[in-house]
Amino acid sequence: RALLVSYALFPIKAGTAKIDPYKAKCTVLTPNNFGFGRPYQFTKASREISVEVLDVPAEGRPAHFTGAVGRFRLSAQFEPPTGVTNQPVTLRVRFEGQGNAKLIELPKLDLPPSFELYDTKSQAKFLRDGTSFKEFEVLVIPREPGTFNIPALAVAVFDPGSKKFTSVSAQALNIAV
Repeated sequence: RALLVSYALFPIKAGTAKIDPYKAKCTVLTPNNFGFGRPYQFTKASREISVEVLDVPAEGRPAHFTGAVGRFRLSAQFEPPTGVTNQPVTLRVRFEGQGNAKLIELPKLDLPPSFELYDTKSQAKFLRDGTSFKEFEVLVIPREPGTFNIPALAVAVFDPGSKKFTSVSAQALNIAV
C-alpha cells in the first residue's frame, strides 16, 4: 500500500456530494526464479464516497460574516506605512488558515471620509499543507494630510469543527499623510 494522491476538497453548496472513485493503472514486475519476471498491468479503483454537506447556519449568523468557513487569521497593513496627499497607498488585507479562503469576500472597510477607495484586487491560493490564503490589495487615495486611525478590522468566521461563529480581527492601523 502507498499513498498515490491527496486532495483538499471544499464543498460549495449544501446537499449530498459524491466523490468519484480514484483509478490507478499500475505496472508491477512479478518475481520468478531468476529475479524479476514479466511486467503485469492492472487497474485498481477506490469506492465512490457520499458526503452530506451542511449549509452554514442562518441562525446566529453575525452581520460581519463574509463567507469564511474554517479556521483563519486576519492581518492588515498599509504599504508604505506613510502616504502623500493625492497619491495612492496600498492596504493589504490577508486571510490565511484552514478552509476555502477563495470564497471569502472583502469585509466593509471603515476608512476616513477623506480617503477615496480607488481599486481592489485579490488573489487566493491553496498550499500543499492543506491551508489556503486570500489577500486583498486595496488602493486608497488620501485626499487630506494628517494622521489617521483606521479601526481594527473584524470578521465573523464559521468554524465547522465547533459548529460556531467566531470572530477574527486585525490590529487597528495608523497612517500619517
